[in-house]
Amino acid sequence: MRRLLTACLLLSSLIPSPLRGGAGVGYHLSIEGAGVGYRLFIEMPRASLSGICVFATTAEGVQGAVLNEFGLTILAFTWLPEKNRVKLQQVTGLLDHWYIRRQLRKDLPRLFHSVQQGRGAYRNERRGLTYVLTPLTDDDNETNEETHDTEE
Repeated sequence: MRRLLTACLLLSSLIPSPLRGGAGVGYHLSIEGAGVGYRLFIEMPRASLSGICVFATTAEGVQGAVLNEFGLTILAFTWLPEKNRVKLQQVTGLLDHWYIRRQLRKDLPRLFHSVQQGRGAYRNERRGLTYVLTPLTDDDNETNEETHDTEE
C-alpha cells in the first residue's frame, strides 16, 4: 500500500496544470486531520466507483487525482477553495461525458466542504449519488505490508 501511495503521489505531481509554480508542495488536503491519501467511493443508481484519492496542495489550490485499484487515473482535478470550484483536468473514457463532468464539478466541492465539517460524505438527492471520502490509515499500510512479507 505504501508503494502504491508513493506512486500515486508521483503521478499527481506529474499532472499538467497552470497552477504549478515554484510554491512548495505538501501532500495533504488542506482539511483538518487530513492524511496523504483517501479512499473515495461514489455510489450511483446503477453502478459504483471506488479508488484512492491523493492530493497535492499548492499556493493557488489543491490538486488531486483519483486512481482505481489497478493504478489507472480515473480523474485528475484542481480544487480552488476560495472560488469554491473544481477544474477537471483529466477524466477517463467512461466518465468523459459533458453531463458527468458537470455533475462532478458541482458535487466535488460540496464533498470537500463536508469533509472539512467532519462528515466525510455527501449525498446528491436529486441524482441519487453518494460520495464517501475516508482517510487512509496506517493500519491499511501495515496490513498490506504484512501480506506482502508473507508472500515473498
